[in-house]
Order: sequence, then structure tokens, then C-alpha cells
Amino acid sequence: MVLIPFFESASQVVPNCETYPKHETALAFFIFYHKWAEYFGDKDYAVRGVLEKVMVRWDINKKVSSRGYNLKGERFKDHDIIGRVEGDSIVWVWQGYDHKISQSALFHELVHLALRARNGTADPDHEGIKYRGWTNAHSVMIIEAKQMLRAFGL
Repeated sequence: MVLIPFFESASQVVPNCETYPKHETALAFFIFYHKWAEYFGDKDYAVRGVLEKVMVRWDINKKVSSRGYNLKGERFKDHDIIGRVEGDSIVWVWQGYDHKISQSALFHELVHLALRARNGTADPDHEGIKYRGWTNAHSVMIIEAKQMLRAFGL
């Protein structure tokens, strides 16, 4: 377990020394928060508070989920996944294509945590209609944040 600088109790569990130095993950958190605040604000600092204590569990393998929802809100069974919220402040994330944070599901999972902090639900059906919170703006914000990460080669 490695502490993430500039974020009080944030940490990451890495499978090896090549998986994301802490300064890269810290930069990803800064970019995520910048884009979140730009799009949605954070007057009560609830989202910043989540980032202060989040634990990212990086993995070199994808997982299979027995059930869940795709981005459109459609249910699936026995589907490969690349990220999952595992608690109020814990996310599991596959390390991503080309070993790049921008190719991982980190920002996607952080949106789930941010929505849980703001609305009380992580909105597991994404842009579906069953749960409240996730909108197309959240999906667009993720794309823009990933583009910023790519500008840094991450």
C-alpha cells in the first residue's frame, strides 16, 4: 500500500512497482477533481473529501461480474469488468490498456464514489433510469479528464 501525496489518507495498492507511481495517481486525482468542480461544483467539499480518503486497488487482470449495468443502464450477467466500487472509499481498477491511467476505469469509478458522496447512491446503472445521479455530462467529463491525462502521457 502506497500513500498518495497531497491527499490526506488516500492510498493505492499496487500489484508491482511498475503500476503507477504515486505522483502519477496524485496528478490523476487533481485532474479528476478539477474537471468535477468545473462541471458540477463541490461547495460542501464532499467530493474532495472522498478523494482525501479513497483507496485504489490496482489489478493486472480484469474480472468477471455476475451482474451489473452497462453505461446505458441495461442489465448484464457474467460480463468482463475493468473497475468496481467496493465500499464508500474503495475502488478496484484494472490497470488499463498500454499501462496508462487514461486507459483505465479510474475516473469512471471515482464518479461512482463522488455520486455516492453527493447523492447517497453510487448510481450503478449509470445513464439508465433506475438510479438518480449519473448523466451524460458525467460521461463527457470523464472523456475530457482522460484527454488531460493523455496530454501528460499518462
